[in-house]
Amino acid sequence: MPLDVRSAANDQISLWFKDDLIAEAEPCSFELDPPPPPDFAAAEDASTRYSGFHFHPYPKCFVCGPERPDQDGLSIFAGLIPDADIFAATWIPAVDLTDGDGWVRPEFVWAALDCPGGIATLGNFETPIILGRMAANLVAPVKAGERYIPMGWRISQEGRKTFVGTALYSAKGELCGLAKAIWITLTEELPQAETFSPTK
Repeated sequence: MPLDVRSAANDQISLWFKDDLIAEAEPCSFELDPPPPPDFAAAEDASTRYSGFHFHPYPKCFVCGPERPDQDGLSIFAGLIPDADIFAATWIPAVDLTDGDGWVRPEFVWAALDCPGGIATLGNFETPIILGRMAANLVAPVKAGERYIPMGWRISQEGRKTFVGTALYSAKGELCGLAKAIWITLTEELPQAETFSPTK
């Protein structure tokens, strides 16, 4: 499906499909104080509690879809850290996500900062949600083959809007990326997706 990227004044960019506006982007700033990350082993354990293994309205999601083919997608499966109110996963970026020099391209780091916030919105996928807005700050470069911890947490709730934060840490605890997003709960239910078993 061909999409059209259009530039406008003030560094604004819009994405169109024919005459339909799909998305808009512009520079912004935000403040967010992230919680400290769990260690890599705790994040790995949290991934075993990923609710998307049992039900997922978007099972082929590039970031968190459990039905993506092997080595296709990011396989970031965030689960709850007990007594911490954060959802965490592990991520070892593949070489094919890089710029050719071993550094992960920015669009994939943005993707890694996306879905953990959606998972933190409800803790499960029983109620369908969509991303409304997202702002991100890429703090440090991300290297293929290294170990990282993506995590998400809830900030506040206003009606059907849930405000969340996400962060990407290295296994050594270095902050690599930070994002703030609004997720919107839909009023209509999506069709049931097939239950996924991680042992398939």
